[in-house]
Amino acid sequence: MSVTIRITESMRDVLKQIANQRGVSMQTVLETALQNYRQTLRVEELNLAYARMSPGQTADYQRELESWERATLRDGLDPEDIDY
Repeated sequence: MSVTIRITESMRDVLKQIANQRGVSMQTVLETALQNYRQTLRVEELNLAYARMSPGQTADYQRELESWERATLRDGLDPEDIDY
């Protein structure tokens, strides 16, 4: 299902230009842009959460990361063979 949204003519022109350059639809350009923006917001929120952590919380978090790191190093998998 699609809906109509209102954007300025200049933004429509930008969408059209990018779509033409990439050989995709304007809808695809807009969807990709929104997905990227949502990911950016998630990273910003995560960074803010880290910044609010007390020194003790930060130390606990680092210990947990190190614990997971040691566990994964013992799993026998070569890090080069892992697809992220």
